[in-house]
Parts: sequence; structure tokens; C-alpha cells
Amino acid sequence: MGGKVLEYETKTIFREGMREGKREGLQEGLREGRFENLLQNLKKLMQKMGISAEKAMDLLDVSEEEREELAKRI
Repeated sequence: MGGKVLEYETKTIFREGMREGKREGLQEGLREGRFENLLQNLKKLMQKMGISAEKAMDLLDVSEEEREELAKRI
């Protein structure tokens, strides 16, 4: 009987791990998608309005944290 209990617990832990992994993956995907969208909007704003990256980020209210990463990818 002990084997069945352990097997059940193992499956339960595995399922919870899978759910958590999916949840984290979805959140990461949404963050990355938002960031890519922000990057594209930033580039379009710079190109169409002829403004600097700094000015475009100001207009889009980009956080300081995101500015560093965006600056690397422009």
C-alpha cells in the first residue's frame, strides 16, 4: 500500500510542478511580448517623428528599468 501512496504523491507533485511551469511560462511570454511591442513602438516613433530614443521613451512613459534593456536593443 505504501507504494501506491508514494506513486499518488509523486503524480500530485508532478502535476503541480507542471501547472506552475505553465503559469511561469505564460507570464514570461506575456512580458516578452509586451517588451517586443514596446520596442517596435519606440522604433516607429523615433523614425516617424525624427526624435531620439530618450525622447521617445519619455513620450511612452518607459520605466528606468526597461530603458536600459531597450537601449541595448535599439
